[in-house]
Amino acid sequence: MDCRMFISSGNRNFNARIYRSLLFASERDVFLENRSHNSGWGIAILSENEEIYWRSSIPIYEYIMPLNIFPERSYAMFHARLASTGEPINGANDSHPYRVQGEETIYIAHNGHVKKEILGKEFNIEFRNKTDTEVLAFILSIMDGDSYTRIRKMIDTVHD
Repeated sequence: MDCRMFISSGNRNFNARIYRSLLFASERDVFLENRSHNSGWGIAILSENEEIYWRSSIPIYEYIMPLNIFPERSYAMFHARLASTGEPINGANDSHPYRVQGEETIYIAHNGHVKKEILGKEFNIEFRNKTDTEVLAFILSIMDGDSYTRIRKMIDTVHD
C-alpha cells in the first residue's frame, strides 16, 4: 500500500497546516477508496535548538498533536503508515521514520516496496519480522561515509 507522508521546511504555521492536511488524508484517503492509513505513524521535527522524534502504533488521526509542538522554524518529516500486505504491524517499532545514528543522524521514511528478502540475504540481515524500511535503515547504519555518501550507496544498492 501507499503511505502518506511529507517532508517540509517552514515556519510553525506552514508545518501545522501540512500536518492537518495529513490528518485528513490519512483518515479517509480519496485516492484509495477512502481507506484509512491506520498502521501507525511517526515524526521527526528538527530545529536549531531541539529534536522531536516519536513513533506510534495508533493511527495519526486518533492522536491530535498540539500545534504549538512545532518550533518557530523547523524541518519536519511526518509519515502515516498503511502497511503493505505481508509487512509486519508490531507496534511503534514498525512506524516510520526510522532514526539511524552515527557521526550524523539520518531519518528515513519510505513509501513503496523494496525486496527486503534479497537485501537481507546480501547484507546478512534477518528480515522476516522487519519492515522493508527498517531493512533500509539497517543498511544505512552499517555503511561507511557521511550521510550523503551512505544514502547514495543505499540507493545504488537498491536499484541494483
